[in-house]
Amino acid sequence: MGGQAGDPGTGGAAGTGTGGAAGNAGGGCTGECTPGAIDKQGCGTCGSRERTCGNDCAWGAFGDCTGEGECTPGATDPQPCGTCGTKMRTCGSQCTWGTFGDCAGEGECTPGATDPQSCGLCGTQTRTCQSNCTWGTPSGCQDEGVCAAGATQAQPCGNCNLGTRSRTCGSTCQWEPWGACENDGCLPGSTDPNGCGGGQVRECRPDCTWTPTCCVALHKACNGYTNCCAGNCCPMTNTCGYKAGSTCNVHEDCCSTQCKNGRCCLLTNWGTCFDDSYCCSGKCGSNGYCQ
Repeated sequence: MGGQAGDPGTGGAAGTGTGGAAGNAGGGCTGECTPGAIDKQGCGTCGSRERTCGNDCAWGAFGDCTGEGECTPGATDPQPCGTCGTKMRTCGSQCTWGTFGDCAGEGECTPGATDPQSCGLCGTQTRTCQSNCTWGTPSGCQDEGVCAAGATQAQPCGNCNLGTRSRTCGSTCQWEPWGACENDGCLPGSTDPNGCGGGQVRECRPDCTWTPTCCVALHKACNGYTNCCAGNCCPMTNTCGYKAGSTCNVHEDCCSTQCKNGRCCLLTNWGTCFDDSYCCSGKCGSNGYCQ
Protein backbone atom coordinates (compact mmCIF):
# COMPACT_ATOMS: atom_id res chain seq x y z
CA MET A 1 0.00 0.00 0.00
CA GLY A 2 2.89 2.37 0.66
CA GLY A 3 3.91 2.19 -3.02
CA GLN A 4 0.65 3.52 -4.21
CA ALA A 5 0.88 6.50 -1.92
CA GLY A 6 4.20 7.37 -3.62
CA ASP A 7 2.86 8.00 -7.11
CA PRO A 8 1.04 11.22 -6.29
CA GLY A 9 4.24 12.41 -4.61
CA THR A 10 6.27 11.98 -7.80
CA GLY A 11 3.90 14.16 -9.73
CA GLY A 12 4.17 16.87 -7.14
CA ALA A 13 7.95 16.78 -7.24
CA ALA A 14 7.98 17.59 -10.96
CA GLY A 15 6.25 20.86 -10.29
CA THR A 16 8.10 21.97 -7.19
CA GLY A 17 11.58 20.53 -7.51
CA THR A 18 11.14 18.50 -4.34
CA GLY A 19 9.79 15.37 -5.97
CA GLY A 20 12.74 13.35 -4.71
CA ALA A 21 11.86 13.96 -1.06
CA ALA A 22 8.21 13.28 -1.66
CA GLY A 23 9.06 10.14 -3.61
CA ASN A 24 11.16 8.87 -0.76
CA ALA A 25 8.17 9.22 1.55
CA GLY A 26 5.98 7.50 -1.02
CA GLY A 27 8.55 4.95 -2.15
CA GLY A 28 10.16 7.10 -5.06
CA CYS A 29 13.93 7.81 -5.84
CA THR A 30 16.32 9.87 -3.83
CA GLY A 31 19.27 11.70 -5.62
CA GLU A 32 20.78 15.03 -6.78
CA CYS A 33 17.67 16.34 -8.49
CA THR A 34 13.98 16.01 -8.97
CA PRO A 35 13.01 13.95 -12.00
CA GLY A 36 12.01 16.25 -14.88
CA ALA A 37 13.86 19.30 -13.49
CA ILE A 38 15.92 21.33 -16.00
CA ASP A 39 19.40 22.80 -15.29
CA LYS A 40 20.40 25.66 -17.64
CA GLN A 41 24.01 26.98 -17.66
CA GLY A 42 25.99 29.55 -19.62
CA CYS A 43 28.51 28.28 -22.14
CA GLY A 44 30.76 29.42 -24.98
CA THR A 45 30.34 33.04 -26.08
CA CYS A 46 27.18 34.14 -24.33
CA GLY A 47 25.43 30.82 -25.18
CA SER A 48 23.57 28.32 -22.94
CA ARG A 49 23.20 24.58 -22.52
CA GLU A 50 20.63 22.43 -20.65
CA ARG A 51 20.41 19.09 -18.88
CA THR A 52 17.36 17.28 -17.49
CA CYS A 53 16.98 15.29 -14.30
CA GLY A 54 16.04 11.69 -15.03
CA ASN A 55 13.61 9.40 -13.22
CA ASP A 56 16.58 8.08 -11.27
CA CYS A 57 17.02 11.51 -9.71
CA ALA A 58 20.34 11.99 -11.55
CA TRP A 59 21.22 14.73 -14.04
CA GLY A 60 21.48 13.74 -17.63
CA ALA A 61 24.26 14.94 -20.01
CA PHE A 62 24.32 18.60 -21.14
CA GLY A 63 23.00 19.28 -24.59
CA ASP A 64 24.85 21.35 -27.24
CA CYS A 65 25.74 24.97 -26.49
CA THR A 66 23.24 27.15 -28.32
CA GLY A 67 22.62 30.84 -28.88
CA GLU A 68 26.30 31.78 -28.88
CA GLY A 69 27.44 35.27 -29.91
CA GLU A 70 30.11 36.21 -32.47
CA CYS A 71 32.98 36.94 -30.13
CA THR A 72 34.37 36.71 -26.62
CA PRO A 73 33.72 39.81 -24.48
CA GLY A 74 36.85 41.99 -24.31
CA ALA A 75 38.43 40.44 -27.41
CA THR A 76 39.82 42.82 -30.04
CA ASP A 77 39.76 42.54 -33.84
CA PRO A 78 42.47 44.53 -35.67
CA GLN A 79 42.00 44.87 -39.44
CA PRO A 80 44.09 46.64 -42.12
CA CYS A 81 42.80 49.93 -43.49
CA GLY A 82 43.92 52.89 -45.57
CA THR A 83 47.61 53.03 -46.44
CA CYS A 84 49.13 50.32 -44.26
CA GLY A 85 47.04 51.47 -41.26
CA THR A 86 45.01 49.49 -38.72
CA LYS A 87 41.48 49.89 -37.36
CA MET A 88 40.25 48.12 -34.23
CA ARG A 89 36.94 46.91 -32.79
CA THR A 90 36.20 45.34 -29.38
CA CYS A 91 33.75 42.59 -28.43
CA GLY A 92 31.08 43.86 -26.03
CA SER A 93 29.48 42.18 -23.01
CA GLN A 94 26.73 40.75 -25.24
CA CYS A 95 29.31 38.91 -27.37
CA THR A 96 28.80 41.19 -30.38
CA TRP A 97 31.46 43.29 -32.12
CA GLY A 98 31.45 47.01 -31.52
CA THR A 99 32.00 49.66 -34.22
CA PHE A 100 35.47 49.97 -35.77
CA GLY A 101 37.53 52.90 -34.54
CA ASP A 102 39.45 55.35 -36.76
CA CYS A 103 42.18 54.08 -39.06
CA ALA A 104 45.50 54.66 -37.26
CA GLY A 105 49.17 54.31 -38.11
CA GLU A 106 48.78 54.97 -41.85
CA GLY A 107 51.81 55.38 -44.09
CA GLU A 108 52.61 58.25 -46.45
CA CYS A 109 51.58 56.67 -49.76
CA THR A 110 49.77 53.82 -51.49
CA PRO A 111 52.06 50.91 -52.48
CA GLY A 112 52.92 51.09 -56.18
CA ALA A 113 52.08 54.78 -56.50
CA THR A 114 54.67 56.97 -58.27
CA ASP A 115 55.68 60.55 -57.53
CA PRO A 116 57.50 62.50 -60.30
CA GLN A 117 59.58 65.41 -59.02
CA SER A 118 61.55 68.23 -60.61
CA CYS A 119 65.33 68.00 -60.45
CA GLY A 120 68.47 69.52 -61.91
CA LEU A 121 68.05 71.59 -65.07
CA CYS A 122 64.32 71.11 -65.71
CA GLY A 123 64.75 67.34 -65.38
CA THR A 124 62.49 64.77 -63.71
CA GLN A 125 63.12 62.07 -61.13
CA THR A 126 60.55 59.54 -59.90
CA ARG A 127 60.09 57.75 -56.59
CA THR A 128 57.84 54.73 -56.01
CA CYS A 129 55.82 53.84 -52.91
CA GLN A 130 57.09 50.64 -51.27
CA SER A 131 55.03 47.80 -49.78
CA ASN A 132 55.34 49.39 -46.32
CA CYS A 133 53.66 52.58 -47.59
CA THR A 134 56.85 54.67 -47.50
CA TRP A 135 58.48 56.39 -50.49
CA GLY A 136 61.50 54.72 -51.98
CA THR A 137 64.68 56.46 -53.14
CA PRO A 138 64.15 58.74 -56.18
CA SER A 139 65.55 57.60 -59.50
CA GLY A 140 68.33 59.51 -61.27
CA CYS A 141 67.51 62.88 -62.81
CA GLN A 142 66.47 62.48 -66.45
CA ASP A 143 65.72 64.68 -69.47
CA GLU A 144 67.65 67.68 -68.16
CA GLY A 145 68.14 70.83 -70.20
CA VAL A 146 71.41 72.61 -70.98
CA CYS A 147 71.18 75.67 -68.74
CA ALA A 148 69.58 77.00 -65.57
CA ALA A 149 66.28 78.81 -66.21
CA GLY A 150 66.83 82.56 -66.01
CA ALA A 151 70.59 82.39 -66.50
CA THR A 152 72.16 84.78 -69.02
CA GLN A 153 75.14 84.44 -71.27
CA ALA A 154 77.07 87.14 -73.15
CA GLN A 155 79.69 87.01 -75.87
CA PRO A 156 81.57 89.46 -78.07
CA CYS A 157 80.21 90.07 -81.54
CA GLY A 158 80.42 92.27 -84.58
CA ASN A 159 83.40 94.07 -86.06
CA CYS A 160 86.60 93.30 -84.14
CA ASN A 161 84.36 91.65 -81.52
CA LEU A 162 83.85 95.04 -79.92
CA GLY A 163 80.11 94.52 -79.57
CA THR A 164 78.23 92.35 -77.13
CA ARG A 165 75.21 90.12 -77.56
CA SER A 166 73.40 88.13 -74.91
CA ARG A 167 70.88 85.36 -74.56
CA THR A 168 68.70 84.05 -71.74
CA CYS A 169 67.95 80.51 -70.62
CA GLY A 170 64.20 79.93 -70.95
CA SER A 171 61.77 78.16 -68.64
CA THR A 172 62.50 74.82 -70.33
CA CYS A 173 66.23 75.15 -69.56
CA GLN A 174 67.11 75.73 -73.20
CA TRP A 175 68.94 78.78 -74.57
CA GLU A 176 66.80 81.33 -76.34
CA PRO A 177 68.14 82.93 -79.58
CA TRP A 178 70.96 85.45 -79.31
CA GLY A 179 69.91 89.07 -79.08
CA ALA A 180 71.10 91.84 -81.38
CA CYS A 181 74.75 92.86 -81.30
CA GLU A 182 75.08 96.08 -79.30
CA ASN A 183 77.84 98.71 -79.19
CA ASP A 184 79.40 97.18 -82.28
CA GLY A 185 82.63 98.57 -83.72
CA CYS A 186 82.73 100.18 -87.13
CA LEU A 187 83.68 98.31 -90.30
CA PRO A 188 87.38 98.89 -91.01
CA GLY A 189 87.88 101.10 -94.09
CA SER A 190 84.37 102.55 -93.97
CA THR A 191 84.00 106.31 -93.81
CA ASP A 192 81.58 108.76 -92.27
CA PRO A 193 81.41 112.27 -93.76
CA ASN A 194 78.98 113.60 -91.18
CA GLY A 195 80.38 116.69 -89.45
CA CYS A 196 83.34 116.95 -91.82
CA GLY A 197 83.97 119.31 -94.70
CA GLY A 198 86.45 119.80 -97.49
CA GLY A 199 86.18 116.23 -98.68
CA GLN A 200 87.37 114.91 -95.36
CA VAL A 201 85.74 112.10 -93.39
CA ARG A 202 86.02 110.15 -90.23
CA GLU A 203 87.45 106.78 -91.14
CA CYS A 204 87.08 103.43 -89.42
CA ARG A 205 90.51 102.20 -88.45
CA PRO A 206 91.63 98.54 -88.54
CA ASP A 207 90.81 98.23 -84.85
CA CYS A 208 87.15 99.03 -85.73
CA THR A 209 87.21 102.47 -84.07
CA TRP A 210 86.62 105.83 -85.74
CA THR A 211 89.38 108.38 -86.15
CA PRO A 212 88.84 111.06 -83.51
CA THR A 213 88.88 113.93 -86.05
CA CYS A 214 88.03 114.48 -89.70
CA CYS A 215 90.77 113.47 -92.06
CA VAL A 216 91.59 112.24 -95.57
CA ALA A 217 90.46 108.68 -96.05
CA LEU A 218 92.76 105.69 -96.49
CA HIS A 219 94.07 105.24 -100.06
CA LYS A 220 93.07 108.79 -101.01
CA ALA A 221 95.60 111.14 -102.68
CA CYS A 222 97.64 113.25 -100.34
CA ASN A 223 100.77 115.31 -100.00
CA GLY A 224 103.17 115.59 -97.16
CA TYR A 225 101.01 118.11 -95.35
CA THR A 226 97.69 116.32 -95.74
CA ASN A 227 95.87 115.18 -92.57
CA CYS A 228 95.56 111.46 -93.37
CA CYS A 229 93.21 109.33 -91.32
CA ALA A 230 95.85 106.61 -91.41
CA GLY A 231 98.38 109.07 -90.00
CA ASN A 232 100.78 108.89 -92.95
CA CYS A 233 101.00 110.15 -96.49
CA CYS A 234 102.99 107.38 -98.15
CA PRO A 235 105.87 108.94 -100.11
CA MET A 236 106.03 106.23 -102.77
CA THR A 237 102.34 106.35 -103.67
CA ASN A 238 101.25 109.80 -102.45
CA THR A 239 98.22 108.17 -100.86
CA CYS A 240 97.19 107.95 -97.25
CA GLY A 241 98.34 104.72 -95.56
CA TYR A 242 99.70 103.08 -92.41
CA LYS A 243 103.30 102.90 -91.34
CA ALA A 244 105.14 99.68 -90.59
CA GLY A 245 104.00 97.99 -87.41
CA SER A 246 100.40 99.23 -87.76
CA THR A 247 97.46 96.89 -88.25
CA CYS A 248 96.14 96.43 -91.77
CA ASN A 249 93.74 94.45 -93.94
CA VAL A 250 95.28 94.60 -97.45
CA HIS A 251 98.65 95.55 -98.88
CA GLU A 252 97.29 98.90 -100.16
CA ASP A 253 96.71 99.95 -96.54
CA CYS A 254 100.45 100.13 -95.94
CA CYS A 255 103.03 102.67 -97.03
CA SER A 256 105.44 99.73 -97.19
CA THR A 257 102.99 98.05 -99.64
CA GLN A 258 103.16 94.88 -97.53
CA CYS A 259 100.45 93.61 -95.14
CA LYS A 260 101.42 90.36 -93.47
CA ASN A 261 99.47 88.64 -90.68
CA GLY A 262 97.39 91.77 -90.21
CA ARG A 263 100.33 94.15 -89.75
CA CYS A 264 102.15 96.46 -92.14
CA CYS A 265 105.75 95.30 -92.50
CA LEU A 266 108.97 96.30 -94.23
CA LEU A 267 110.73 94.25 -96.87
CA THR A 268 114.43 93.60 -96.53
CA ASN A 269 116.41 96.83 -96.44
CA TRP A 270 113.20 98.89 -96.70
CA GLY A 271 113.24 101.68 -94.19
CA THR A 272 114.19 101.70 -90.55
CA CYS A 273 112.89 99.01 -88.21
CA PHE A 274 112.65 99.31 -84.46
CA ASP A 275 111.88 95.68 -83.63
CA ASP A 276 111.15 92.41 -85.38
CA SER A 277 107.43 93.23 -85.74
CA TYR A 278 108.31 95.91 -88.29
CA CYS A 279 109.83 93.39 -90.66
CA CYS A 280 108.02 91.03 -93.01
CA SER A 281 110.86 88.58 -92.39
CA GLY A 282 110.33 88.88 -88.66
CA LYS A 283 113.94 89.97 -88.07
CA CYS A 284 115.20 93.51 -87.51
CA GLY A 285 118.96 93.67 -87.95
CA SER A 286 121.37 95.44 -85.63
CA ASN A 287 121.86 98.04 -88.37
CA GLY A 288 118.20 99.08 -88.09
CA TYR A 289 117.13 97.42 -91.34
CA CYS A 290 115.06 94.30 -91.92
CA GLN A 291 117.16 91.23 -92.69
